[in-house]
Amino acid sequence: MKTATNKRRNPRLTRVRDESGMTVFEVLVAAIILVIGALATFQIFDAAARNKYRTEQRQVGLDRAQREIEKLRDIPYAQLALSTYPSSSSNVKDPRYRVHGTDFALNANGSGDEAMVVNGGSLYGGGLVVGGTVDPAPQHFVSGDVSGDVFRFIVWIDDPNCFATCPGSQDLKRVVVVVKLDAPAQTGQRSYVETQSDFVDPKETALSDLPAGPNGAVTAQQFYLSDTVCPVAGATNRANITADHLLHNTMGSCLSGLHTGTTTGAPDALLTSSPPDPFPLDTTLPASFDYANDAILEPSPNTDKGLQLLRQDSNGCSYSPAGANPQAKIHRWVTDALPLAFSMSGNATFEFYTQTINDAVMDGKVCVYLFVRNQVGPVVTDTRLLDSGTGNAYFTYSPVGGGNWPSGAWTKVRLNMQFPPTTTLIGQRVGVALSVDRSETATDGLQFLYDHPDDPSRLEVDTTTPLGG
Repeated sequence: MKTATNKRRNPRLTRVRDESGMTVFEVLVAAIILVIGALATFQIFDAAARNKYRTEQRQVGLDRAQREIEKLRDIPYAQLALSTYPSSSSNVKDPRYRVHGTDFALNANGSGDEAMVVNGGSLYGGGLVVGGTVDPAPQHFVSGDVSGDVFRFIVWIDDPNCFATCPGSQDLKRVVVVVKLDAPAQTGQRSYVETQSDFVDPKETALSDLPAGPNGAVTAQQFYLSDTVCPVAGATNRANITADHLLHNTMGSCLSGLHTGTTTGAPDALLTSSPPDPFPLDTTLPASFDYANDAILEPSPNTDKGLQLLRQDSNGCSYSPAGANPQAKIHRWVTDALPLAFSMSGNATFEFYTQTINDAVMDGKVCVYLFVRNQVGPVVTDTRLLDSGTGNAYFTYSPVGGGNWPSGAWTKVRLNMQFPPTTTLIGQRVGVALSVDRSETATDGLQFLYDHPDDPSRLEVDTTTPLGG
């Protein structure tokens, strides 16, 4: 009978197999992981350093521009003129790109030309500009590790709110100070910051302007359209727009709160301050978002931004639209509850940015409603202001001569409105609403942008009791 024999293991082989450690391959993998981690860390540090330098650049530029404005305020009004015409430039990153002959564009994109105030230029009523002491040529500066050039431009402004006492188009002067940085911290970043300020002849002001207040001088109160719903009480805290979102249902009151879809929600807010620009040196920021990406509003392709509205079911302008999805057929904005009686003199301008969706070529017509909102508990009463020309409780805009709606780029539209003078009471709200008239709009293809620093749609109301900004 055979018996099993235990085979003896070679102790040297066992020791080789049991030895722990890392192979060359494993060492290489670990080294690669360490290198990748180190690169990621360096990138974070680099980005943080760039952001810090970018913030420093912005602050230095703004401080330098504001300092220059204050220096120019010490110059007598008659001498507040350019000593010579500035040169022009074909470089879009140079502020002189906005010099068009004897005009200067107030907008950074090269639009909004106004005549420059320059020695030798014509004065309204006869004579020439003389005695100007402001040199437009760039002046170099160095502040720590930030350096650049300061440019100065001065243009004539026609004040639309001054009629009887301000003939002509040279009612006041606007000074534009531009600080162009030598080395922006980020590729693609706009290389300059600017400050604009209006200067009024103190002699003319003392002689012809009335003090502010009831029956006093008429000024303009700005209300900017926002994408933040109004609060139940207190001041609106503007929300940062960080992503596309569903359409705000604005059919209710501020008590309703934020809602989308068919649930009645609070109107969006009208704010006295313009949309802030957290990236003034970067023309690509902030991004534009879609404020109404509901399925019922999404075109194909869905390149739309801002607000889209459906045409109303029937021709004309309805403040309370009928049919399905009424929340997508009118959009409303209201101010915070007013802290004092607000006197509206009877003139207002609605300025908004718009274009067709997907660059469609089409006609279009919109309805604009101005109203005063009074609320007692849950009961809301909107009193609409009447168009002094037509008697209608709305105002309309369509392209002049039956032309097509703007397409291809955001375009600023201005609608001037006249209505009977109205004074709101403390606690009431001023509101504006927008809808699309089916009668002259071929399809659901209009979009509107607001609450964006580059396209700040606003309502401007003439008043003797300004609220401030």
